[in-house]
Amino acid sequence: MVINIEPHHFGGPMRNGDIIGALNFLEFLRRKDNQIYKFYIPDESIQPQEYIRKFRDWLTENTDYISKEPGGGRLDANNINLWDFRSITGDILELNFNRPQKKKICVVPVFDAPYNGYRNWSVEMFESILNHYSQEQYDDYEKVVCVNKIDFFSTKWEYSYDFMENIEHIVECSHYVGGDTGTSHFASVLPKKDKLNYYYGSVGLLHTTPFYALQGKGNINLFWNNNWRTDLL
Repeated sequence: MVINIEPHHFGGPMRNGDIIGALNFLEFLRRKDNQIYKFYIPDESIQPQEYIRKFRDWLTENTDYISKEPGGGRLDANNINLWDFRSITGDILELNFNRPQKKKICVVPVFDAPYNGYRNWSVEMFESILNHYSQEQYDDYEKVVCVNKIDFFSTKWEYSYDFMENIEHIVECSHYVGGDTGTSHFASVLPKKDKLNYYYGSVGLLHTTPFYALQGKGNINLFWNNNWRTDLL
């Protein structure tokens, strides 16, 4: 059954992290009712940015959770906060794309969050992370910074600016380092990662932590006022 998602169902148009949260909610419905539901998520139910539409379309093509066409199913819900509702669903979504994992380190920084600015990384913290993974022990790893734009560079790293190419990098990397944003929620539901390192502002919300983090999958490293603990790298 295909359930049509409207903006009011989850409190307004969704961003990329919210889409992952919606699929976790959908997996909960599947298990509860023992039915293979799918969501139809039209453009009006997501934020208007092009990269969000592309991510929705990519998930439509690469998973069995999102339908290309509307259906007859209805969701008897209004303004569900998907993050609060995790206390009911638990963290149950896994997206396995059956691709070989590469020896690749992906760093996905947050510099220009348009809301909740406490999520933003400092340049110093970002450079410290790059320096850590530039040590000799990581010489045989491919190293990619996945970012929209950037004004400073490390010559040991590749820089990828295309959002969907970055999604592909995240799928196949062995080490993911990211901030409080949708790509971290995506990385957290990928089952095969050697290392997941998240850098979150300490005034953030507990219920928006990456999936499975409270069960011990990955490390949450907190920073406050641009101060962080380098021993947690």
